[in-house]
Amino acid sequence: MKSQLTDALRSISSQEMSDFSDWIASPAHVTSPKIRELWAFLKPFAPQFTNPACTREEAFCALYGAKKYSRLPINNLLSDLWYHYLDFLAYQKLKANPAQRQ
Repeated sequence: MKSQLTDALRSISSQEMSDFSDWIASPAHVTSPKIRELWAFLKPFAPQFTNPACTREEAFCALYGAKKYSRLPINNLLSDLWYHYLDFLAYQKLKANPAQRQ
């Protein structure tokens, strides 16, 4: 699957991937169950996301079952997950440099 998110996730370490998974699992950071479901679908394909089964269509099927496929919900969820990733990166930066909190 080609997206801004998967492109970015290809370059992070396995520890960062684990930390991001923890971030997504936390109800304090992610309140949408669909975001968590999308991450649960994507995570097994990490870090390359090149498996032929890693498609928007398969993600839609995993999240919505037999509903007729539409790109819009998956694109919206990927966008939301991207913004959660950006929040995660900002948190990691603050955690690494406590002086920046002030």
